[in-house]
Amino acid sequence: MSVEENALVLQAACGNTDAFGQLIGKYSNAVYAIAYARTGDFHYAEDIAQDVFVKAWYRLNQLNDPGKFGGWLISIAKNAALDWARRMKPASELAEHHLHSTAVESAEEETIRRERGRMVRAALNRLEEKYRLVAVMYFMSGFNTRQISKLLGISLSAAESRLRRSKEMLKKELFELAEQTLVLQKLGKDFERKVVKRIVGLACINLPVSNVEKSARWYVKHLGCILMREPMRFPQGGAVETDSFCFVALFWKSMGY
Repeated sequence: MSVEENALVLQAACGNTDAFGQLIGKYSNAVYAIAYARTGDFHYAEDIAQDVFVKAWYRLNQLNDPGKFGGWLISIAKNAALDWARRMKPASELAEHHLHSTAVESAEEETIRRERGRMVRAALNRLEEKYRLVAVMYFMSGFNTRQISKLLGISLSAAESRLRRSKEMLKKELFELAEQTLVLQKLGKDFERKVVKRIVGLACINLPVSNVEKSARWYVKHLGCILMREPMRFPQGGAVETDSFCFVALFWKSMGY
């Protein structure tokens, strides 16, 4: 992780939604790809991806090493997709949903697009999950195989081997069709705005106090706040100072969110 990203994670943990929005922008399609690889449905995948980022926002205080944010986020995504699979039918049995489209299409164009989507979904579903996951992430995440290997916790050679194997199993034409189809389904700024909109109701209060636990209880009791995270201590000037505390993520009911 870069120094800049590390700083974004720390800022987000302090309640900075702009910083978290930048992290969403970087990782949205990686999370989306994991969800799609499991569901085979773009709409379900986007819903899952939104939930993953909301969960990550609430759980940032559980991340002890900001440098591991990417892998930590991916683990949340994997668990969320697995939970979805346990509740829903397998991807091959799902009712067909429309692919995302930003253009006005004729009936013929829509039929062709949906048929291509069906072909891609069927082809990917025939792949063993470990191959499908790497292939979909390669098409959609914006990360190269080295970055994907780190996010998935596998070796670079394993990531490259799985991508190569997926190409062989899909054959050239289907592989290219899958790439074209999935690239067109990538998430953009609108997704980032949707997630941030879901979390901006959190009024993050960061105040230096002498007793963080006592102060948090006071805000809950007297100002009608709901504690969404445990009180947290944050560094000042790069080092943790024992006399500087803050608490975050209090939802202010009176604000009407």
